[in-house]
Amino acid sequence: MTESTAEAGHQPVMLAEVLQGLSLRPGDNVIDATIGGGGHAIAMLRAITPGGRLLGLDADPAAIARCRQCFAA
Repeated sequence: MTESTAEAGHQPVMLAEVLQGLSLRPGDNVIDATIGGGGHAIAMLRAITPGGRLLGLDADPAAIARCRQCFAA
């Protein structure tokens, strides 16, 4: 996925605070239970690479479809 997020114009909320609280490192496994526009997921993937894995979930099937398409690229 590129610098843009899956949802055009999406701005992740409190991104720095979330990343600081999670203290992610390369190789970590993480779950984004509200993947939404993909902004937090992108940042988490950068923090856990190489070797980490991200599981993205959302109650909105459209959000999952958008992220699935963007992350596959």
